[in-house]
Amino acid sequence: DSSTSRGLGDVYKRQEWESHTYKVLGQLELLDGQLKGAESGQRGYIITGKPDYLQPYNQAVTTIDQTVQQLRQLTLDNVTQQQRLDALEPLLKQRIEVMQQRIDQRRDQGFEASQRVVAQGRGLQLTNQIEQILRAMEQDERSLLEQRSQLAQQSISYSLNGILYGIPIYSLLLGLIGLVLSRNISRPLQRIADVTERVGNGDLSAELPLTLRQDEIGQLNNSFNQMVASLRETTRKNEEQNWLSTNLANLTQMLQGQRNLVTVANSILSAVVPLVGAQHGLVYWLNSEAEPSVLQLLGSYAYQSRKHLSNQFQLGEGLVGQAALEKQRIVLTNVPADYIQI
Repeated sequence: DSSTSRGLGDVYKRQEWESHTYKVLGQLELLDGQLKGAESGQRGYIITGKPDYLQPYNQAVTTIDQTVQQLRQLTLDNVTQQQRLDALEPLLKQRIEVMQQRIDQRRDQGFEASQRVVAQGRGLQLTNQIEQILRAMEQDERSLLEQRSQLAQQSISYSLNGILYGIPIYSLLLGLIGLVLSRNISRPLQRIADVTERVGNGDLSAELPLTLRQDEIGQLNNSFNQMVASLRETTRKNEEQNWLSTNLANLTQMLQGQRNLVTVANSILSAVVPLVGAQHGLVYWLNSEAEPSVLQLLGSYAYQSRKHLSNQFQLGEGLVGQAALEKQRIVLTNVPADYIQI
């Protein structure tokens, strides 16, 4: 009925807002990781004096502003979060300037000069202020997420109640009107009542058999199946979104502070391959310094290299090179049993 349809519409809207909040939380995690990566790279350079340690710093500095702007777009509807971003941007700029000053002093004046600047504590003060704002923003988003999750559950409950109580009432009215056709009505209504009870108990796999009837019972049968299918799809999307957001957050946290590409590649494979139910995984990276550019094996999971197989490919060479050239997935089917050794 119309109230149930409106309830399902509310469920869709609540799901969209939940997904929106997960995106904001993901960007906050990313910004926090970028800042920590920049600080880690700066410390490594000050201690060792080796320019290689500046790679995570340089990468983070070029992406922090982009992350902040994405946060602005995602929180345009939230005045409080926009105000916090107004306060956060100059602090981030100052923090980057302080880190750059320390790097310049280490390069031009040596380790002791940079240590004296670090001891002044300006960088730590800025980091604490930034962390305070990020934690406040995260707390607000998690509070919103909890509220929106509760509203989504309420909408689902209203929809289930609409199915559970609305259909029997409607069925009763049809029974009173069509006493003469009771034999043709009572059995379908009983099936509907039984399936309704299963749905009310949380079994969203329940559905009514398809019917060719064009009367009220047939319409009720088809409408019921459509409503249950919509509710099932909404619940599935919500579970998939929760699964994806949770695992992305865990993966981001696991990779924070990692600077070695081989370690990063193997960590990603160790987490993702079992997670998606695969048994085998490889990561290649494009070495653009080679002439011509070449794809080199960076990390692997349950892979046994063989002498006659190369661990590097040019663009367009083999399946690996062709996939990289086209920038598209290539799915193999009916692969021989001895194609890959695990």
